[in-house]
Order: sequence, then structure tokens, then C-alpha cells
Amino acid sequence: MDGYSLPGFMVVAALLGPPGDQSAYRAACRTFIDGSQRLDFVNDLAEDLADGRLTVPVRLLERHGVTRAELERADDRPAVRALLGELLDAADRALAEGRAVIALVPDAHRPMVRCVVEVETLTSAAARADLGALLHRSASPAKPAALRLLAREYLRARRFRR
Repeated sequence: MDGYSLPGFMVVAALLGPPGDQSAYRAACRTFIDGSQRLDFVNDLAEDLADGRLTVPVRLLERHGVTRAELERADDRPAVRALLGELLDAADRALAEGRAVIALVPDAHRPMVRCVVEVETLTSAAARADLGALLHRSASPAKPAALRLLAREYLRARRFRR
């Protein structure tokens, strides 16, 4: 994450950040990216398995009594759902903590940053709504919710510019 995802995110995030010392902002960005990366790992599980990659730690598989073969077969059983739920819980905790990034950017940039953060939250909610589907495909935010988010933040941005 520190060698790839965070630097990639910071290319844009550094332009939106606060003036002066950005250490708290960079830490919040790292926490957000950690949550985002965790969400991507569970959301892209089917694709990763099809490509021969498993991003779930072995100790977590063992704790839930789930095997790689079961995931590859898309064996939708309670232990697999519990595993996926735990992975989403970890992502959600980091994303919730990473929301601090919103308050650290200048007011003019908050609508955009809030959209980036909230799209991840919507994606997690979509994944959680049908855990078994993650064994076959990635989840996407519900379109009406995403449109409401964009409209709300667009209006906030317009009010700020007036």
C-alpha cells in the first residue's frame, strides 16, 4: 500500500490538501487508502481468484474454516459469508476512520473528497447487501444512491462558490 496505492492517491490528494504541514492530512489519507484497499480486496475476490491470486490472509481462512478451493468454487455457505463479512468490517472500520480526511481539506475541496469517501461507503454497502455475490462478481454502488451523492455534493460546491 505505501509503495503503490498511497503514492498514487497522493498525486491528486496533495493538490487538494491543506496549506502548510500536511502530516495529519497524509495520515488520514493513508487510513482512507487502507480502507479502500481492504474494500477492493474483498470486492475483487472473484476476479483475483480467477487470475490465480488470493488476497485473503491464510490465518483468516483458517479461523473461519474456509479453504481457497471453496472460494474458487464460489461455495456460498455461512462460514464463507462470515469471512466476507469480517473482511468488510475491517474495510469499514478503516474507511470510517479515514473520513477524517474530509475535515482536513480546504472547504472548497470538501464536496469532491466527500464524494470519493462516500462512493467507497456505498460500494461497501452494496457488497454487504449480497455477500454471496462477491464470489462471482464485484459489487457496485446503487446508481440512485450514487446520483443522490453527486447531486448533493454538487449543490454544496455551488453554495460554496457563491
